[in-house]
Amino acid sequence: MDVAMKKMTGGVVVALAALTLAGCGGPTGASPDPRSSPAVPSGPPNVLWMIAGPRASAIDALAAEGVRFTQAFAVTPHRGAGRSAILTGMYPTALGAHQPGATAVPPPNVRSVAEALRAAGYFTTFTSDDPETAALGDVFRPPPRDAAPPDADRVPLGSWDQVGAEAHWRNRDRRQPFFAVLHLSGPGTGDGVGDGGDGQIARILEELDADGLAGDTAIFAFAEPNLPARTGARTLTEADLQVPLAVRWPGRIPPGTVRDDPVTTVDFAPTLLALGGVPVLDHLPGRILLGDSGAEAPPPGDPLAEVRRAIENGMAPAGDPSGGVPPVDQTAAGGHPTAARPESYPRGGIFHVAPRISITCPTEGAVIEYTTDSFEPFRWKLYVRPFRFVDWHLRFRCGRLGYHDSEVVKYDFDVEYNWWDY
Repeated sequence: MDVAMKKMTGGVVVALAALTLAGCGGPTGASPDPRSSPAVPSGPPNVLWMIAGPRASAIDALAAEGVRFTQAFAVTPHRGAGRSAILTGMYPTALGAHQPGATAVPPPNVRSVAEALRAAGYFTTFTSDDPETAALGDVFRPPPRDAAPPDADRVPLGSWDQVGAEAHWRNRDRRQPFFAVLHLSGPGTGDGVGDGGDGQIARILEELDADGLAGDTAIFAFAEPNLPARTGARTLTEADLQVPLAVRWPGRIPPGTVRDDPVTTVDFAPTLLALGGVPVLDHLPGRILLGDSGAEAPPPGDPLAEVRRAIENGMAPAGDPSGGVPPVDQTAAGGHPTAARPESYPRGGIFHVAPRISITCPTEGAVIEYTTDSFEPFRWKLYVRPFRFVDWHLRFRCGRLGYHDSEVVKYDFDVEYNWWDY
C-alpha cells in the first residue's frame, strides 16, 4: 500500500463522515436522500465491534442496512491468534503467535488499537460474560505468577476503560466517542448452534436508538471461523477461513451495498484507526476499508493466497507483510518479562499549588495507567501527558503487550490552596 495512503491524519474523519459510494465499493442500492440523513457528527464516530456466532442472522439484517463484504476472511483458524490480529492489525506469523496455544511478546512498536483510540480520547470497553476472556489479548497474556492476584495480567494494560459483563458505553463522559467490543454469548456463539447472539444484537441496536446514537455509530458485525471436524485434513481451504462481515452506518453507508473485494481481519485495525482520526502506522499490513482513502478495487495480486500460504507453511507471507517488524525470540528474551517500576515527579508531599505530575516507565513501548481514587474498585485512566493534581492519592502502573504488569506505585499528596483562586 502507498505510504501516503497509510499515513492518515485527523482530517480523514471529515472524509469518512461524508462517505461516498466510490469509497464504499459498488452499491446495489440508490443513494439515500441527503435531506433524510442524520446530521454529520462534529467529532469522530462511535464504533461497535460485535463478535457474533457463525449462525447469527442479525449479521444479514445489518448488511441489508449497510454493506456486506462477501469475501471476508480470518487470517488464522485459531481463536487466540486470530484475535491478536484483530487487536493489533498484525499477522500472527509476524508476532510468533500463529501456532495453537502460542503466547507472544511483540516488539515495542506494536500496540493495541484500543490503546491508540483511548489515547485519542475514546472511551473503550470490552463486554463479555466469559470470565476467561483476555479482551482480545489471549495471545499476549503471560503465565500466572506466584503470589500474584488471580486477575493479574488478565487483559492488556492500557487498552480498555472497562472490561466485563457490565462494561458499557453509557458509563463514559457523554462528550467522549466510544469504541466498544461485544463478545456475544448467545446460544450458538462458538459452536455453530442456535441464534449466535441475535437477541443481544437486537438489544444493542435498541439501546443505540434510545441514546440517539445510531447515526453516529459505525457497527462492524462479524464471526470467527467455526471449523468442522477435519479428519485426515492436512491443509486449510479458503472456505474454512471465510467469515460473515457487515458494516452498518446510517447516513454514511447506503443500505444494500455489496463489496466483493477480498478483505481480511488485519484490515480491521487500520480501518478503525482511520475512522478515529488516528495516524495509521506504516508497519500495519492491512488496508483502510471505508472512506475516500479506501481502495476502490482489490489490491494487486491475491492477498488471500499469501495469507493461506502463511498459515499452511508457518511462514510470513511473501512481501514481508509484517512491515519489517521481526517476531520476538522469547527464548532469547527470557520468556515473558515484567514491566519496570514506573516513577512520577513529584513523588508526593505538601504543596500550596496544584503540582504538575509527570509519569515515566523505563520499559520501552510501555503504556501507563493511573488513578486518583482512594478506594477500590479503582477507575484507571490512560496516562497521555503531564497533568495538574488536586487529589490526595496517586496510584500508577505500567505494562506492555506480552509483559507482566509492573507493581502499583502509590504516592500521597496534601495540596493546600484556595479553591477560589483557580
